[in-house]
Amino acid sequence: MRRSRCIPGAPFLAIKPTEEGTGIVIVRDAAQLEELVVGNAFYQYSPLLIAPCLPGLDVGFSIFALNGELKAAVAQIRTGSTLRFLVCPQFVEAAR
Repeated sequence: MRRSRCIPGAPFLAIKPTEEGTGIVIVRDAAQLEELVVGNAFYQYSPLLIAPCLPGLDVGFSIFALNGELKAAVAQIRTGSTLRFLVCPQFVEAAR
């Protein structure tokens, strides 16, 4: 993993593995990035995406398509460590 000398963007950044739903870390500065990710031998996720961590609700939408045909879609909202699934026909229709 390449080391970065500075962290651009928001005051807090989310470090996310690009291929997994676990391993997300929120950092405030380069020192935390070094401690929690780069210099942490137990943090084995790669490649990573660095994105601004904005205040507000964590809302996600997942779809499953096969050969271009929508098979399943679900919206979810995270509050703390709780994940709730939402009934949202508008999201499903937008995915079609």
